[in-house]
Amino acid sequence: MFQPGGENHAQTLVAHAPEPNIDAAPKPSPAASPEPDSDTAAEAAAPPHLRDPAPWAMRWTARSWLVCGAAVLASFAGAAFCLLAVVLIPDASSSDPSRFHGVMVFPWGYAIVPGASALFVAGLGMVAGMLFLASRYYLAHSHWLRAGLAVVGLAALAGGTLGMFSMSIWPEMYYDPTRYQSTTVTIPWIEVMQAATLPLLVLGLAIMALLIITYSRSARSGGAVSGKAALLVGAFFNAAALWCCFAMQLFPLQLEVETRSNGAFEYPTTPWPQTIMVAVWPLSLVGTVVFLGGVLLLATSKAEPRPEIEDEA
Repeated sequence: MFQPGGENHAQTLVAHAPEPNIDAAPKPSPAASPEPDSDTAAEAAAPPHLRDPAPWAMRWTARSWLVCGAAVLASFAGAAFCLLAVVLIPDASSSDPSRFHGVMVFPWGYAIVPGASALFVAGLGMVAGMLFLASRYYLAHSHWLRAGLAVVGLAALAGGTLGMFSMSIWPEMYYDPTRYQSTTVTIPWIEVMQAATLPLLVLGLAIMALLIITYSRSARSGGAVSGKAALLVGAFFNAAALWCCFAMQLFPLQLEVETRSNGAFEYPTTPWPQTIMVAVWPLSLVGTVVFLGGVLLLATSKAEPRPEIEDEA
């Protein structure tokens, strides 16, 4: 207060800082803000129970191998029991009519024989599933695991083919009259293979189709299967089914029945054009399923955007 200008002299010299004008601040243009994707916006607006679930995270450890391996061994053990029950259990090969109101029923030991082929093929399919999932998890060893999967598929195809031509290769095992002279009729192993012909062929064809349609760079790194490869594989399998279906018309001179003899017993053999018709059902089934799966993949998958080529001018 003891200076020239009085008490208000300092206020007149100090300039007040101007307050920022909020309304005058530049605002981003609505057109410049990125618009959310329609699928993303629809998923965010949907209720929680209708939203897409989280992707499945695979967890493959030593415990996974032990549990799956135990399941495979249990399936093979069940197949062996269905096949050998008439030998291991004496009462399984006979039936007492007095226990069934005087009616002669089929012995239960022979009734469960078809379960042997079903359990065996199921266990083999479990092995194939283990190798395929492990190949998607252990990418560093994917080639070896896929090679093991191919071995399983080829083994299934070989077993199905062996069962299909078993009557032509080993006809004496079917027409041997001495096997029916005992009270306990044993089941030949080749007859079990014949019962498993269709399941083995279906499993083998499915494995080989899976290997082919997933043999791409994106699939080996964990991506989706190839829809175009599925179309080609399905078309090839259906063409092979048509060839097997018309084999008798294409090779009529091969339909002559050959008669073989085993001592004093004679038995005929089935021509291969007639035998190969068994493969029509597995080929057409797997081929049609794979082909329709390829159509489904191509119809529901998003097209990848092509990179824009800038003009050098």
